[in-house]
Amino acid sequence: MSRPIATSVLFVNVGWSESYDGSPVIGKHAYLRSARAKRIGSSEDKLFMRSRGGYYHGPIGSGAVPPGTLDVVYVARHPSEGGHRIVALYFNVEALDDNWNCRSRDVLRLPVGRRPAVSWPGAQGLRRWAKNGQFQTWDHPPHDLHSAYLNARRGGLPENVWLYHINPSKGRFDYGWDKEEPRTLVGSADKVWPAANMFKQVAVGDLVFVYLKEMAGYPDGAYVAGEITAVREPEGCFRWRCDRGRSAKLLMSPITTPTLRRFFGRGFGNYMQRLSSTKRGRWLSLLDGQDQGDIIEGVPVVTVKTSARSGGGHGNPIASKEHGALGERFVVGVLRRRFPKAEGYRVVHVAARKPSSDHDIAVQHGKRIVRLVEVKTRVGVPNDPVLISENELRCRKGHRGKHSIFIVYLRLDGTVDKSLELRDDDTFTLSPRQHWLWPA
Repeated sequence: MSRPIATSVLFVNVGWSESYDGSPVIGKHAYLRSARAKRIGSSEDKLFMRSRGGYYHGPIGSGAVPPGTLDVVYVARHPSEGGHRIVALYFNVEALDDNWNCRSRDVLRLPVGRRPAVSWPGAQGLRRWAKNGQFQTWDHPPHDLHSAYLNARRGGLPENVWLYHINPSKGRFDYGWDKEEPRTLVGSADKVWPAANMFKQVAVGDLVFVYLKEMAGYPDGAYVAGEITAVREPEGCFRWRCDRGRSAKLLMSPITTPTLRRFFGRGFGNYMQRLSSTKRGRWLSLLDGQDQGDIIEGVPVVTVKTSARSGGGHGNPIASKEHGALGERFVVGVLRRRFPKAEGYRVVHVAARKPSSDHDIAVQHGKRIVRLVEVKTRVGVPNDPVLISENELRCRKGHRGKHSIFIVYLRLDGTVDKSLELRDDDTFTLSPRQHWLWPA
């Protein structure tokens, strides 16, 4: 969907949340505790919730709002990784409550893993202004923040989508990651690459999908996605950063050669291939569904929200008490990053003290239960089924909106390979008369 250019753009620094569904946000914002904010009702924690009238509501702080059309970009600091991320964009907003809040029917909500990292000038302050696309109050405009806003305004579609070929057998370059293990590219510092004859066409904000070939144990395919952040004219290179959300999904289920050729055609020796503009929407739809992804300690974690399909046959998971403990410890680490102790959260490994409990991990904030978690660990691949008991399902049904199931998949050496998270929706099926859980 193409959107008109707003007269003014307001950037608002809010607290961090995975879902913005009314759950407490992570962050210490004094204005939320003010008497006025409590009286009019701050909507910081409900950015993703639509009212009965079809509106989304968000805070904009106190201060004058200029005439003309206004877009609001919400930015939050990541609680464990640091740095700011864009979490939501409200287009053509209407100011409310003496300019403390706003509402919009046209909203772009960004799930965890799809939130672009951006610069936020200065440590303090709730608001930053831009007018007519120019960041007037900033001496050095953070181009990545401006670029992310512009991409979203034109419908979230980048100007270009590129497929970048990596073929180690050619031996032309030294690589700063393990060429036999795709996930090592995600954390590698090797992110300045030659554009060759496509240099004049690449631009900041373009998407890059990395096509890795000839890896032992992996099929050729696109395993990592990223965004171009800078173009270096003298060297003919570009710099890019990893899109953790899309990359998590690709590492879980890569887009292999037959599909790549259907979209991009053959490369005929070129490093880079540009996707036709008529195919951009369809290509991005392969990855940009409701499912959310992130990469935690080098492990892709995908939260499944799409509907499940019935599985066929019977699974045969390789399970053991030791495997279960490995998976639980991994998930405890994931949750401690999401719910930091510094913000008052407590992650309790219940199963370590009470193995017969109907849940394995509990997240608490004071005396309040924030989330209960069941962990299933197996040696296998995503979508293989796992056993689940009636007692565990009863716990899930009794804590709707506060229950997650993590399925952790191990390699043969016992290290964590991948993880699926099933959130509040029942995104799985149960085989008749058997306690087999088939994740979507």
